[in-house]
Parts: sequence; structure tokens; C-alpha cells
Amino acid sequence: MKLPNCCLWAIFLTFLIQAPAASRVASFPGDEAFEKMDYRTAERQYDSVLCVIAPHPDLFWRLARLHIAVGDVAEENERMEHYRYAEESARHCISLDSTNSEGYAWLGAALGSLAMDAGSRRKVELANEIKRCLDRAVALDPKNDVAWSILGTFYRSLGGVSWIERQLANLLLGSLPEGGYAESEQAFQRAIAIAPNIVRHRFELALLYEQTDRLAQAGAEYTQCTLLAPQMASDRKRKAEALKWLHENQEHTQNMQ
Repeated sequence: MKLPNCCLWAIFLTFLIQAPAASRVASFPGDEAFEKMDYRTAERQYDSVLCVIAPHPDLFWRLARLHIAVGDVAEENERMEHYRYAEESARHCISLDSTNSEGYAWLGAALGSLAMDAGSRRKVELANEIKRCLDRAVALDPKNDVAWSILGTFYRSLGGVSWIERQLANLLLGSLPEGGYAESEQAFQRAIAIAPNIVRHRFELALLYEQTDRLAQAGAEYTQCTLLAPQMASDRKRKAEALKWLHENQEHTQNMQ
């Protein structure tokens, strides 16, 4: 006799509750929908699990990841709400498990997104917390490509701060973390070595090369972006921007041949 869907759902959740901690991280309802970029279904399924099982850290970092993914493609007036929810979810993950690398990585991502809308003093405060989160993430799991990629973006932003701006920030707002373009490139290379098929890693590295006038290398990474399948909805915009750059800078792509 075929069981109704509701019974199958209950059996699965019962197994999830009773399974050892190591096995619970394998998958959750909502993961498949997230991979398909069906974020509305993913959120509904994650929320359904929260109503049934005890709080689990790996579910909360998934919620943080989900709301960052939604925020990245949301309307301007909705974006920060998703990033705040992502921060809250990541902090909840860490409160449940202070050794969860993904929790720290997605907290760093959420804080970085929130920093875009923050004032100068708050930006400096967030910069230091972001650095602490990401350092903790890679210390707990050196193969956390997400953390390395966000570190790359973080260091690239620091590389764009002039010496005078840094001194003024240190004097008036509190000290900025050390680091810049060299550390950014190293972090992106670490991320790509771990997960070479992630669009974001290569796109952000291309931005670094473009920003530091290494246009042939930027073209190589933008080209790779166009060949990869998107993993998040925001990757579609990245791929479109990579194609646009390649079209507008054909002389640099020709130099690669």
C-alpha cells in the first residue's frame, strides 16, 4: 500500500530527529528546491522542518544562505530585510554550535551585505566582525570555499582604501583590518582550488583583476564564468555582466588566444 505524502514526510522527519548528529547534516527538505533556485519552495520547506524538529544548526545556516540568495535578487526596498534575517539565522546557527564553519561563513556574508547600507562608523565595526567570522570559518574548515570567496571580496574592498582614508578611519572610526589585493587574490585562488565550478568565485576574482589592471587575466576568469552553470539566482546577473565585459573588451580576450 502506498503511503500518503504526509506520512512519508512524518517518517522522514522522525528519522531526522533520531539520527546521529553527523548524519543530520546530509540533507534537509528544501535543499533540492534551493539548488533549483526555487527559493519560495525552499523557504516553505525549511520553515516546515523548523515546526517539527528541535533547532538544528545546519538548518539555520541554510536559512541564512537562502535569505542572502533572495536578498541578492530582491527589490531594493526588500533587500536589507532578507539580509537581516540571514544575519539572525546565522547567529542562531552559531549559538547552537560554536564550531559550525558554515554558520560563521554565512554570518560574514550577511554582515557584508548589511554593511553596504551602513554608515561609516558602522562599516568599520562590521569590517572587524566580518574578518573575525571568516577567519573562524576557515580555521574550523580550511576547505570552506564560501568563506574563502567572501574573504577575497573583503580583502579586495580593503585594497581599494587609500592610505589617507585608512589613516582617517583609524583616527576617527576605529582601526580597519589589515589586508588588500594580494590577500584577496590568495583567498579567491583558495576558493577556486576547492570549488572550481562556482560562478561567484571566478567572477569576483575577475573583478579583482579588472580593478588592478590585469585585463587579460580578468578576461580569462570572465570567460570561465560564461561556461559555468549558475548555482544561485544572482549568478545569472554575474554571467550577463561577464558576457558584456568580454564583448566590450574583445582586444583582451584576443590576447589570451
